[in-house]
Amino acid sequence: MHTSTLAIRPFSDGDAEAVLNVHYSAIHDCASSVYDADTLNEWAPPVDPLRVDGLLREKVADGMTMLVATEVDNVIGFASIVPSRSTLRAVYIASRFQRRGIGKKLLAAAEEFAKQQGVLTLHLNSSLNAVAFYRACGYENVGDGVHRLRSGRQMACIQMSKRL
Repeated sequence: MHTSTLAIRPFSDGDAEAVLNVHYSAIHDCASSVYDADTLNEWAPPVDPLRVDGLLREKVADGMTMLVATEVDNVIGFASIVPSRSTLRAVYIASRFQRRGIGKKLLAAAEEFAKQQGVLTLHLNSSLNAVAFYRACGYENVGDGVHRLRSGRQMACIQMSKRL
C-alpha cells in the first residue's frame, strides 16, 4: 500500500457496515493474545444489520464524531471521539493495514478535530493490546481501568490521557 492513496474524511452513514468490519478485524486479529474468546466475541460480534443500525443510533445519542481512513474508497480504519466529554473512544485499523502509520495519521486528525472543538485534553480507556500505540502517540498512563461491554461484562483496560 502506498500511503499517498490514503484519505481521511468524516464518517457518513453509508460507512457504518465497513467501520464495523474494520472493528471486527482489528479486535479478532489483534487482541486475541490479550483477551479471551468470549470477551472478543462480545466486544466485536459478527457484523449484521442490527449492529449497523445500532452504530448509527449510538453515534447520534452519544454526540460521537467519527473519521474514516480510506484507501481507494475502501474504509480501512476509523477513529471516534466524543468532544463534549473530551473522550477518544478508539482508533481501529483493519488488521492487514496495521503498522503502516495509518493509525497515527488518523489519530492526529481526530486530535486536530477535538482541538477545533475546544478540547484541551483527550481521555481514553485503551485496550491492553493498544497501550503501546497510544503511548507512542503521546498518551500517558493514568491508571488501570475497566471497560464495561454492553452485556455488563468487564474487560481490563488502561486509562490514558493526552494534553492537546
